[in-house]
Order: sequence, then structure tokens, then C-alpha cells
Amino acid sequence: MTDTTITPEIAGYKPGTWVLDPSHSEVQFSVRHMMISKVRGTFGVKSATLTAPANPLEATVEASVDVTSLDTKDEGRDGHLRSADFFDVENHPTMEFRSTGVRLEGEKFLIDGDLTIRGITKPATFDFDFGGFGTDPYGNYKAGATAKTVINREDFGLTWNACAGDRRRARRQGRDDRARPAGRAAAGLTGMTRRGTDAAASVPLVVRGRVRARGAGRRTRGTGGSAAPGARPAR
Repeated sequence: MTDTTITPEIAGYKPGTWVLDPSHSEVQFSVRHMMISKVRGTFGVKSATLTAPANPLEATVEASVDVTSLDTKDEGRDGHLRSADFFDVENHPTMEFRSTGVRLEGEKFLIDGDLTIRGITKPATFDFDFGGFGTDPYGNYKAGATAKTVINREDFGLTWNACAGDRRRARRQGRDDRARPAGRAAAGLTGMTRRGTDAAASVPLVVRGRVRARGAGRRTRGTGGSAAPGARPAR
């Protein structure tokens, strides 16, 4: 258990409530494909709030990710991933994270919490790194951060595998080919196996985001920073 009576020193850290800057935030993921390459993609972060007391070890985080925004640069694959075979976005349009504690191991911040994907909640620990703090041209105080974890997709019901589907198709193909020459049946099975994806179960998640102090104002479209209330956009 982390001793929360110890207050870590973080340059630029200010207590308060911090809210997401969605235009500078996203969730990145990668899945090993056929054990020889990786498929990478992103989700948009719908909302996130960091409640930061004077002691960072007492901070809390809540975040919601827009699963419908999934993008792997392939429309066909994205459509399948959004379907009931995978994320089932019609019934589960978001994934959620709520922290249960913050601890310090050496110089590393770890955020423990409950991660919910596809309606299934499991414990998850994120390796959290402050990217830095600074003031934008409008006087708004902002912070950047990165959080990383690795999950097993099968823990969240994401168990569909193209190879399993190919094996089912292969069995059907085998039945259909009983009256055909053996060479043709074998060729059909080989082709199906070659098309299988055999996606790995372990999925690294990387959350990159920027937050601003609550009350600092909304980002003004077309400008390079976040405008405070009433601030005039740069021309």
C-alpha cells in the first residue's frame, strides 16, 4: 500500500479539477496480426476528469472513450470491429475507466482502477507519465500526460478470431467437397487457413491527452490554443 502521507514533488503541478482537451487527446492500440505484423488504431476520448488534491497520490480519474470513433485506416475492418463480433458499439458505445487509487513505485506513478469494455468490468493498472505543464497564449494553464497499460481482450468478451471462423468454414467446405477430387478439397482448406488473422489476445493501450484547469474556457476553433472566456481569437 502506498503511503499517501508522502507528497511527491511534480514540477508545475497545481491542485484543482482538470478537464479533457479532446482535440489533443486519443487512445492508441495495437494488436499483433498473424504473429508477424501489428494492426494499429485509435479511439477518440469522449470525456475525462482529473481531480487533483494537493497530494497527487490522492488524485482520482474518470474517463470515457468513444468506441464508435474506432479507426484502423480500413473501413471494412473498422465496420467489423464495431459489430457484435467485437465491440458491439450499438449496445456498448463507450469504454469507461474509474480510478480506485494512485501509487508510486520508485519514480513511476501507477493508477489502479476499473476498466469497462463491452459491458464487462475488470481491474486495470495504467503507467502514468506527466508530460509537462504550461500556459497557452490565452493564459490557460494546461497539462499533458500519457497513460499505458496492456489488457487481454478475451477478458472483455472480445474473443472472435478469424482462424476459428475459418475452421468452421473449412469443416463446411470439407462436407461439401466429399464428392469432389481430394486435391480440390485440400486447396480450399489451405486457402482458408492462409486468410486467418490469428490476432493475439494481448492489446497494448496508450492514452495520450491534454487537460486544462476547469473554468479556463473552451478551445476556440481555428486557433492554436484554448481561449479563456471572452478572449478574442487570434487572426
